[in-house]
Amino acid sequence: MTCRYSSVCLALLLLLLLTSGSGAFRPDNQAMTLAGFQYINYIATSRAKVYFATTNGIIIYNKLTNQWEEPLTGADGLGGTDIKRIWVDRFDEHLYAEQSSGLYEYNFTFERWLSAMELPPIDSDDKHLPAPTIMFPPFGFNYLGNGTMVDADSRSFTFSDLVDDGAGNLWIGTWGYGAARAGTGSKNIELLPYGLLQSAAYTLHDEDSVLWVSGPMLNSRRTGITGIDREENRFTFLETGIHPDLPAVNINCLTGNQRYLIVGTETGMLLIDRATQLVDKRIDRRRGFADDNITSLQTVGQDSIFIGTTGGLLLYEISRDSVGSVAHRQFFNNIIYDLTTSDGYLWIGSNVGAYRLSLETGKLQRYQDPDQVLFNRVFDINKYGTYIWFASDNGLVRLDLEDGSTTPYRVSSRKLDSRVMDVNDRIAVISNESGITMIFLDDEELRTRDFSIEDGIASTYVYALHLDGDYLWIGTDKGLTRFLWNNPDRVD
Repeated sequence: MTCRYSSVCLALLLLLLLTSGSGAFRPDNQAMTLAGFQYINYIATSRAKVYFATTNGIIIYNKLTNQWEEPLTGADGLGGTDIKRIWVDRFDEHLYAEQSSGLYEYNFTFERWLSAMELPPIDSDDKHLPAPTIMFPPFGFNYLGNGTMVDADSRSFTFSDLVDDGAGNLWIGTWGYGAARAGTGSKNIELLPYGLLQSAAYTLHDEDSVLWVSGPMLNSRRTGITGIDREENRFTFLETGIHPDLPAVNINCLTGNQRYLIVGTETGMLLIDRATQLVDKRIDRRRGFADDNITSLQTVGQDSIFIGTTGGLLLYEISRDSVGSVAHRQFFNNIIYDLTTSDGYLWIGSNVGAYRLSLETGKLQRYQDPDQVLFNRVFDINKYGTYIWFASDNGLVRLDLEDGSTTPYRVSSRKLDSRVMDVNDRIAVISNESGITMIFLDDEELRTRDFSIEDGIASTYVYALHLDGDYLWIGTDKGLTRFLWNNPDRVD
């Protein structure tokens, strides 16, 4: 049969591809990645929305609600990084993006990108303008009159694009400080923070609606801790390297109590007061730490913090400002990878195995599973329900705290540095050398499935996992991916 109308043919062809069993497309809404979106290449606006093309994907601001929408970083068919230019018509019916690999059009019906041959005429009011001579920057910034803002730390951020949308708004893209807007008349610049301060997401700490994220600095110009309000889709930045009490440093782990956000770094522990967002205490070798490289943290009540380091286990008491070594003989010069508490015990994962410490008596016992999955290094420990879970090079072990029985899940990995995991009542997830392995717990026989970058994960290098309802947050070196593990459209 010959099609007389090319648009009909294209639609039928797309439908056939989407419904075929070839696996050419991943399920809709399976993955979305947050990263550092501070470097903006280009801006396009419709009557309702503003699209910012960044070096880490496309982000969207809704002009009608004055809120950020979810970014287009999970849509299939387009590489998520380094979008050069972007175009949209006034009613959000046609959206085009350009990468070095070519031109793409976004299909709003199927929520994925398709290759485009050429850019058609775009019905838009956008006017790309040079930077005005006079603008009024936010508090703490100076405007130099040539499209450059200078912050209080004497860092310069230039305008990379500026668009008049024809409705009284100037939309600003900067190179290093993200998105902003101003009125065409007032010229008052309002910053619109979105995304992560740094793309490396190696540690996650969940507190009610806020998910705290951080990691090593790598090559990021702006570094620190990002707080993600998942209900409001808003972001809080605790930027490091600006003030002396919050230095630019690699962050290894995060936890908290009612008063403090507690930060473990390569050079000691920081207690950040929640009310002021300033560092209240810094504890390192000068305060009694035998090792400054903090690898894990676990609070007990509001006053005590167990601290794992690359050289042993410590206990810090906030009220007394005192530091003491724990099980010095056993853990001296050994790495403490993870800590968790359960029913009066501290569970310890280390490079010399798994241990249980009684918080009442101080008695330390080594735990060895009968199947010897935990032969040597134990990287991660998690409590869920009546179970304690352990992650090692050889896989997972589930310990029933009520009857002492164990269940091994052998999922070996060739990774040399670490493994992370998380669990709920239906699945267990553990990192592997190409992404993650999902273990389905409601099956009588071991059934697993691997996911990687082809499924929407930002990178094969996974450093943090957190199950959050139907979603799994996956921290990588290239961003934080929200993955719909309980996807009804996916066939496992």
